[in-house]
Amino acid sequence: MMTINPHRAGPDAEDALVAALLETYREARRRADRHAPVGARERILAHFERRGERLRGEKLVTAELVQHLIEGTAALPRPRPQQELEIRGEANQHAAGRFRVSNRTAQAATFELIVGDPVEGNRSVAVQFEPQRATLVAGHTRLVRIEVSLIGWDAGEQVTVPVECRWPTGRDRLWVVVGALAHAGFQP
Repeated sequence: MMTINPHRAGPDAEDALVAALLETYREARRRADRHAPVGARERILAHFERRGERLRGEKLVTAELVQHLIEGTAALPRPRPQQELEIRGEANQHAAGRFRVSNRTAQAATFELIVGDPVEGNRSVAVQFEPQRATLVAGHTRLVRIEVSLIGWDAGEQVTVPVECRWPTGRDRLWVVVGALAHAGFQP
């Protein structure tokens, strides 16, 4: 180590003093690093390296999940179509229609038809099914007759009600739109 007299001023003395201070600082850092092998910079670098590894792992897992989801959609059954039945009849009369119920399972199953509350319109609807409950063999279908009462209705009134077809394995829904027409009468 070098000794410098601070009372002697001059550019060479100042340069020597700065160099000596810098060397002292570097030596102190080396000693501190030997006693504490992981310094602040190294801890920060290690933290971000671990975080980067975790993010790369999450990216791989996410990509694998997305791939499984894309491949899995091909194995799912086709979505059930939105079904709607429109029944129109003269006001103060009865109107009827038909729809088909299909057993899409591989075994015999029993269905039951249930009418829900109106979703459009503010009229209650008296609905009857023939049959309201039945058992179908695997893959078979059956026509169901639906009759609605328009007694007390005015021409132009309309309501939409959901009809659920309940199976042991799930439910299908049919939207029934019921409307009252004016009396046709005779025209000359």
